[in-house]
Amino acid sequence: LIASWSFNPASDPALLNFTPPSIAWMQSQPGEWRYTTLDDPTQPPLMNANMGWRYRLDDIRGYESIISRQYVEYMRTLAPQVQLEYNRIAPFYTTYGDGFDYRDALTSPRLDALNVRYVMTHLSTDLSDVDGYALVYEDEAVRIWENVNALPRAYTASGDAVEMIADTGRELFFRASADFTVSMTYYPGWRAFVR
Repeated sequence: LIASWSFNPASDPALLNFTPPSIAWMQSQPGEWRYTTLDDPTQPPLMNANMGWRYRLDDIRGYESIISRQYVEYMRTLAPQVQLEYNRIAPFYTTYGDGFDYRDALTSPRLDALNVRYVMTHLSTDLSDVDGYALVYEDEAVRIWENVNALPRAYTASGDAVEMIADTGRELFFRASADFTVSMTYYPGWRAFVR
């Protein structure tokens, strides 16, 4: 304990109970949706991958020792994946060295299909000129933009939303009167039942 005294400083445990206002705002938004971040590489990261889990927010990024190749390839169609050596699906960045324009990722139908309704940015990032995005939240720390073209988590062929009744983490339950699509990563062995 003495050897690590300055390395592990004492912190107030109450800090663990703090929810930033921007996160509280996202938690108050209805429906089933996902978010991501558009990070400026000259500034600290907005939220590292998997940080949203603590607040029950679904993120398209991830940090996992085993990442599905199918999902990595899908995300590569949206933007360069520059954090794979760290076992991460990367955020979008305002600047890429290869001339990639993040606006292409934000306006892709593939992002809409991932059910990404919100994109969090630094205050210095302005998406008002990006088609389909509207500023819906801003505070002294971040901006949150709504992707008005995001598809629902589950939807019919006509684009109508399907009601999710429950998500147990192992099973999803829906109420629907027609065939529908669920925005989830497929894995061999998954089964669907009609009851």
